[in-house]
Amino acid sequence: MSKWFMVCEVEKIDLVKALRQLPTFSLPMQENVTVDDEIYVYLKAPFDALMYQLRVTAINQAILPAIESKYYDNIYLNQQSQYCKVEVLEMFPPDLFTLDFLEKNGLTQLNDFAPLSEEVAYSIEYHEAEGEDDEEEEVDFPIDDIY
Repeated sequence: MSKWFMVCEVEKIDLVKALRQLPTFSLPMQENVTVDDEIYVYLKAPFDALMYQLRVTAINQAILPAIESKYYDNIYLNQQSQYCKVEVLEMFPPDLFTLDFLEKNGLTQLNDFAPLSEEVAYSIEYHEAEGEDDEEEEVDFPIDDIY
């Protein structure tokens, strides 16, 4: 399994709407992507943040399902020939993994599609786990109940 970093422009693919309304979605197929790979999606303006962790469920699809084409810009859609099917593993709040956070943790440039560096992957996973632990502690040990 490989981890990938993808930059998505909302004007080309309305991924936010698509992933809210559909259980799976087809993205343009990138070279070397295989089933069970993970794709971390950075959404450009207006979000400017890493927002999704997706899992590839199928590859090399030549036809985009009609229900999914409405989420694509027609010009961009006509440039694509192969798709991979993805499902959401995780959706992140837009203020969690901002460009500033990613750059401080090893991201050197916003490529359209590239392997996710181990340094950036670790910072995302560690930061997320750290946040989950903090939330659990607040729920399990509320200070107001002690005093």
